[in-house]
Parts: sequence; structure tokens; C-alpha cells
Amino acid sequence: MGKCIQGGIVVYRSPSVARAECPGIEHWPDAQQPKVDIFAVICLREISSKGRARGTNYAPLNGRLMGYASFLPRRATMNQTAGGVPMAAEKAAIVVSLSLYTALLVYIIPRHEPWSDEAQSWELAKSLSLKELFGTYIHYEASPGLWHSLLWLLAKAHVSYSGMHWFTAAIALAAMVLLTTRAPFPLGLRLLLPFTYFFAFQYTVVARNYALYPVLLFALAWQWPQRRQRPLPVVLLIGLLGNVSAHGLVVSIGLVLVLAIEHYRRGREGRTQNRQVLVSALLLVAMLGFAVWSIFPAADAGWVLIANWHGTQTRLAARVGSLQSVAPTANVPVSRLRVAGAILKRAARTLDSGLADFHLGLIAWGLLFWSWIKEQRLQYCLPVLLLWGFCGVFPFQFYHAGLFWILFLFLWWVSSPENEEERIPGERIKSGRLQIALLTSVIVCVVFQLVWTAKAIRYDAAMPYSPHRDAAGILKTYLDRGEIVDVAIPAESSGGGQYAITGIEPYFESEPISNMPFRFWIWGPGWDGGMRTKYLQDSANRAAVIVVVESGDVRSIEKRLEGIGYRRGRTVCGQMFYPQYLNLPTCYAFYEP
Repeated sequence: MGKCIQGGIVVYRSPSVARAECPGIEHWPDAQQPKVDIFAVICLREISSKGRARGTNYAPLNGRLMGYASFLPRRATMNQTAGGVPMAAEKAAIVVSLSLYTALLVYIIPRHEPWSDEAQSWELAKSLSLKELFGTYIHYEASPGLWHSLLWLLAKAHVSYSGMHWFTAAIALAAMVLLTTRAPFPLGLRLLLPFTYFFAFQYTVVARNYALYPVLLFALAWQWPQRRQRPLPVVLLIGLLGNVSAHGLVVSIGLVLVLAIEHYRRGREGRTQNRQVLVSALLLVAMLGFAVWSIFPAADAGWVLIANWHGTQTRLAARVGSLQSVAPTANVPVSRLRVAGAILKRAARTLDSGLADFHLGLIAWGLLFWSWIKEQRLQYCLPVLLLWGFCGVFPFQFYHAGLFWILFLFLWWVSSPENEEERIPGERIKSGRLQIALLTSVIVCVVFQLVWTAKAIRYDAAMPYSPHRDAAGILKTYLDRGEIVDVAIPAESSGGGQYAITGIEPYFESEPISNMPFRFWIWGPGWDGGMRTKYLQDSANRAAVIVVVESGDVRSIEKRLEGIGYRRGRTVCGQMFYPQYLNLPTCYAFYEP
């Protein structure tokens, strides 16, 4: 810890507090030395050999430097929190909250039936070398490869498929430790946040790349106040975030724009440490450039073939047609208003459906935007607007909505203090009418999400989230009898049926299905018509047990198989739960010759 420049100097937590409480006073006389519980809990600027201030914040009084101290962790010398709660009591409450959170994960993870997206990433990482993964196959996935790289390391360490889910839980727990111990939110809110839906289920129990969002964004929020003095950790975290998914890349670009605006506003006098800035910029360009290269699709990727110019026109026309169904006569002004209303409703749902029901999340977003307007921090809206626009153009599922919830908490975290320059890492949000209203709206969202969590846990514990685990057990009985098992794809499948077969692969060390060329699905040439035709021909050319993955109510292949002597045997189904709806059921139907 640093020493005071003059004896008896009292160092307050911020220059504004010092100016307000002791204007014009450099030091206290020994006889009136006050008793303070908080001393040098903020990193004050040091004095260089040239007598100029450097470092982070300092407290000038009448043009003189009041004092300095080296950086200490949050509340390192406090015996009470900012809210007046004894530090020991807060620590105990956080330990209890995290222990209950851990117990919840220990209860539900063994009862969860992973679905195809979880299996696809695992089989890509397990079956391929890094050269094969990044050289070829990652360009069919429409996602960067950070998650696949982590799973590749797990596979090389001989971690099992179930072990991958415990690894995801460990990542989630690390994020919750950051959220409960470092966030500037009130203690009660921090204790409840781990049990909200996306932290307790969707981005934890479901082992996908989205599990990396909370830990990266919360670590970034923790380091955000030091971004000017120590830019490298911030840049590294932004670069990693951009390699999680296309959504993460969009948010990272928004955060880069925020940093660029701040750098420009400081002017030449405020731009210090040019070497660090240059190194950080080069690192950021390299990491985000790698993410763009990874996402860039192969020329024959199936999802590119259906999104070519003609296909895009068709898809957009379909969307316009669905909107015009609201008002078929769009040339009438009233009908145009209806179409505009439908568009706004969908846009609102994209932005707030991950926060609460009944569009109540819009209130929280509106209050946060209003606080940015008042404090002249509108640059923080850029990550939100970019993500919002991206989700409006590309397919949007409910599990994407959680990205807005995490981004909301992150932006509230990093932009909440009145003067960010004076903020202590971990300092609590200051009370004010706007902040109280914002806090109230967040609490309403938390209540909704606690209900979502309870429903999701109850459903996943009692009902099959997917059919893959049960189907693997049935398939194993056929293989143990020496049967040959083929897969056949319904002719009317929209693409989900054949892809879902990957969900069964991780339960077997070797390929269980004789006519599957890979243990994962390739969204490449023939992903639709060609491969479907081949699998249907297989069912007619040899006697084998046929497994059909049916998505929704598709039963088109049943008559064909019965016509060549097959009978329908056991069928197992699963259905993914979302708080606002149940997904279409996916079933494995086994046909015996």
C-alpha cells in the first residue's frame, strides 16, 4: 500500500466525496484526526519523477494532490459493505447462494437429456484434429471455434460426454462468482440472479457455446474500469467474446466502437500509453479477424445455398407475406399501420423476451437508455443496437433471447456510476430516482425468471428434454443382438429430422449406424435432397433395423417402410422446453424387417 504525501491525510473513495466533505483542507490536525473505516480503497494516481500524476484516479484539493495509494482489491480494507451490511455477513450470504446454486446444478444435470446441438459440437471436437476442424468443418457451422476448441481439449483429456456438461456447469459457476462478488448491484439482487432462467438452466444445463457469454462478459465488466490503464485484459476478453458465436462477434464489434468513441473524446492530451493501445488494437484486430474467418462459410455450405440471393429474396418475401397476412390490403393506410405494428411487436419481442413476459423487459431497457441519455453515455447503446439488428435479420430462437439479458446486466454494470472515472471496482450503484426505478424493473424481471427456472427444472426432471438418451438404450439392444441398423430420413423432413440423428452418437464409442458417413452432421453438399435419397434407397436394398427421426408430426415414411415389409416398433420422443412454449416433439421410431 502506498504512503500519504503528508502525514494525517485522509484519502476518500473518490475526489467528489473528498471535495464535498473537506473543501480546502489538505490534512487533518493530529488532535482532530478522524476515525475512518475506509482508507485508500481506490487506486489513486502516483507521482512520477517529473511531478506529474499518472495511473488511474486521484483526489486534487485546491490544485494539490491529496494522496495516493497502490491498487487494492475491492473493499480490501473495509469491514462493512457500501450498503452497511457487515462484510462477514455478505460473504456468508454469497456462499449460501452459490452453494444452493451448485446444489441445483448437481440435481438437474444428471437428469437432463442433451439434444442434437450439444452432441454436434462434441462430436466435431472429438472426431477431428484442430487442423481438420478449422481448416474445413468449422466453415459449415456458422460459428467461430472457441467452444469447439475447449471441447477438443476435453476430448483429448479423455473427458466423457457427461463430463462436458459438468465442465459447462463449472464455467457457469465461475460466472456466478463474478456476478455475486464483483457486480455493483444490491446484495439481495446479486443473491437471486444466479437462479434466473438463463443462468440456472439454458446457459448452464444445456451445454452449448452460449455458456461462455456470462463468464466473459462479467469478467469484462469487472475489468472495464481499468480499460485505459490496463487495456490488454479488456481487449483479450472482447476478442474471446467475438470467438464464441456470430452474436458474440456482433457484440464485440459494438464494444470496440464504444472504446473507439471514448478514445476519440479524450483528445490528444488524454491519450496516454500509446504503445499499449497499439498492441491492444493489433491483438483485437487479430482475434476478431480470426472469428470472421472462422464464420466465413464454405462455398458449398448448405445454409449458404439456401441463403443465396434468390433464396434470400424468397425468405424475405415469405416474411413480408406473413406480415401481410395481418393486413392483406397493405395499400390502405390503416393496413399499413397494422403491418408496421406487427413489425414493431416482433422487434420488441426480440429485445425483451429474454427479460420478462408481457413486454415488461422494455421498461428496464427504456430506463437504462434514459440513464445513458442523462449521463451522456449513449455510446453504450451500440452493442445492443447491433445485436438487435443482427437478430432481426437472422433466425431468432428463444435461447438467443438470453443474450439480451446478459448484455443488459453487463451494460448496467459498467455504466451505472455517475462518474465512471472515479469508480472503485465493485463499488455499489448510487441511489437515485432513476436508479431506483431501474432496480425495481430488474427485480420484476428476476421474479419472472425465477418462475421460468422453476418450470424448466420441474419439466427437465420429469419429462424427456430430448429422445436421444432413451433411443441410445434401444439401439444398444439391437446392436448387442448383432443387428445392422440404418437411418432413413422422412421425405418431407425440413432438415431437422436428419440433423437430429447426431444426438445419438456420443453414447457410443464407435459408429452405431451403418450408413452414417460421419459421427456429426455436415451442412455441406447434398445435406438435403442427395443424402435423403441415399438413405431411403438403403432401406429398400437390404434388411436392417431402420431408425427414423421424426420431427413434429412427420410420418410420411411409415407407409413406404410398411410397403416393403417393415413394421413399426418402439418409439421414444422428447420435447425441448422454453418458458413461453414447448418445441415440436422429436421422436426416434425403430422399424424392424
